[in-house]
Amino acid sequence: MRLITEENVQVIFISILKKYPFIKKNVLETKFIENFGGVGPYYTFCNLGFGSIEYVLLRTPFVYEVSNDE
Repeated sequence: MRLITEENVQVIFISILKKYPFIKKNVLETKFIENFGGVGPYYTFCNLGFGSIEYVLLRTPFVYEVSNDE
């Protein structure tokens, strides 16, 4: 579990790009859109053209869970 800040959004992009190297960075940034719902604001993206991948990244002060291969 980690806290998200505006500063570590880029780190999350890098993690996703490492896991899915065929995603272009500009496509990821375009699809990384802000939505509101649930317990508070969260970021989500999906339907990048090769299926549906969805990350839910809660903004501070909420915590989120990301599985990765670090």
